[in-house]
This record gives sequence, structure tokens and C-alpha cells, in this order.
Amino acid sequence: MPELDWLVSAGAGCLGFVLGALIGLFVADSDRTTATVFTSAVGVIVGAGIIGLFKFLFGGSPITREIWFYPVGLAIGFLCGLLISHVWHRWLLSRGIADWQVKEKLAAIRHTENQTVD
Repeated sequence: MPELDWLVSAGAGCLGFVLGALIGLFVADSDRTTATVFTSAVGVIVGAGIIGLFKFLFGGSPITREIWFYPVGLAIGFLCGLLISHVWHRWLLSRGIADWQVKEKLAAIRHTENQTVD
């Protein structure tokens, strides 16, 4: 059995972590769970499940062991994204800033930027 390639493992794990964190932040920041939020989260998770399909279709290629770090990174990143969002909202509330106030300020900044570009 060949030795594990740690460079490929680290790359797959980091990619999974970043995508998982983005999905976790997206899910946590959505106001309510809609079909779009659910479809996005399920799509990324099913994408990680494709790895199992590749192994089934193409047999045990040497790289399949390292690719399993992607779904592990995805799960860890998703949980970290949820945790970061929770901590961020708690920090804002401890400073007396409500979530809707932040969204209004961001909308005002975007509106001002759009007016200066036009």
C-alpha cells in the first residue's frame, strides 16, 4: 500500500474547509431557511459524496485515500462557519448593535457606492 501524500491531503482538506466555512456562514446568515439555502448546502454535501462514486466507478486509484480529506474538511469548515457567525452576532449584540442595523448600514453603503459609480 503506497504512502499517503500529505500535500494532496492538505490541499483537499483546506479546500473542503474553505467551502464548508462559506456554506456555514451562508446558512447561518440567511434570515430563514428557504429552498435556495437548503439546495446550496445539500449541493456541496452531495458534491463531497461524488468521491465515493468515483471510487466505486474507477476502483481504488492511488489518490482516493487523500481525497477523503475533502469531506472531512467540509464538515469541520461548516461547523466553524456556524460558530464564527454565532460568535460574530454575539459580539455585535454585546456592543448594542442589532443585526438589522448592520444590514441597513451595509445597504446604505452599497446604495452610496452605486450612486457614485453612475
